[in-house]
Amino acid sequence: MLLFAFSLPLHRLLSSYALALWALVSIISLFYKNKDSKPQNRKQYIHLLLLPLLFLLYLIGILYSEGTNEALLKINVSIVYLFLPFVFYKSREYIHIRKVLLSFIYGLLLSIFLLLIIFLVSPVDINLDSFYTSFSIFHPQAYFAMMITIAIGSILFINEKIRFSISVRLLLIGLLSIIVFLISSKSGLICILLILFIKLIQVFIQSRNTILKLSLSLVLLIISVLLINNSRFQDMITNIKNLSKSDKALHPTESTSSRVAIWRSSIEMIKESPIFGYGTGDANAALMESYKRDALMLKHVIERKYNAHNTFFQLWLMVGVLGPLILLFLLYILMYKQNFSYYSIAIVVIFFLNFLLESMLERHAGVMTFSFIACLLLIKNNKD
Repeated sequence: MLLFAFSLPLHRLLSSYALALWALVSIISLFYKNKDSKPQNRKQYIHLLLLPLLFLLYLIGILYSEGTNEALLKINVSIVYLFLPFVFYKSREYIHIRKVLLSFIYGLLLSIFLLLIIFLVSPVDINLDSFYTSFSIFHPQAYFAMMITIAIGSILFINEKIRFSISVRLLLIGLLSIIVFLISSKSGLICILLILFIKLIQVFIQSRNTILKLSLSLVLLIISVLLINNSRFQDMITNIKNLSKSDKALHPTESTSSRVAIWRSSIEMIKESPIFGYGTGDANAALMESYKRDALMLKHVIERKYNAHNTFFQLWLMVGVLGPLILLFLLYILMYKQNFSYYSIAIVVIFFLNFLLESMLERHAGVMTFSFIACLLLIKNNKD
């Protein structure tokens, strides 16, 4: 388990091998009964079945898919929904949330260290573009930024379990925030801003330390300034302002305009088949047809066969209305099982925002990260 948590921010093959080893150990443990184990109410773990239920929808979606190869690729990525709940359940008595999260944070720091070395020794010019490229080696930039924000949230909210000193905690949060800023992740910077705001609310409610309140307010202000001055964020604001005025084909570099156009097409396709969607393997093909009918659609969107760039839309297109409903219910349950702790709210905010801006469950990194954190919060409540 700790090996899997450590390897998750590193290359996807490492986390895949770690999960396979963990699953093998869990299967072997089925043949050995622990006499010292205490009887537990299994109903408290019933919500772990939400992920296998989502996987079941994927399987059903194959039945009315014509794109069999595409459907099998989706199944290959999402099979984690079966394995992770199983291995977490089998390991539930041995899970120490502090050790698991520390392993994840240490793995993330190692990945950053390795990527910095790759960036510095690369023959290309040292600039933000090459930095961005170097930090996309292990995982795409948006997914890596999501892992970083999860680590920041863990350091901020569960310091009684992750027992770093205040100076180390501030140093880590500062370092991780700078990395997100340098890779120009809009969603990552907004997530940092939101979880700092949640932390500020917690401090104002629970603490009487005026210096702490002022310090956190200052940090929040600095992050806000950095976000506003981030080039990609400024481009996003400009694109949104210009989008409603445009009656011509959108410029290929306007990523925000691209998303709005993609979302428009996704909504139109959802309206045509809202109950069952188009099948696990046919959702993207249906989107392509919609793209071609849209006069304002970007040429590169069609050429690169972009997905819905929204997890809820993507699931709806694939398996129908039950897909996004299960995902939304799961996000709610994550907070409910943690008694709506500030940490669980921060984690759900991170996932929800990323799900709004990307089809995060289309790639290995997104499925692994979400399933890992979801199972951890479902197995362990905030008192463990």
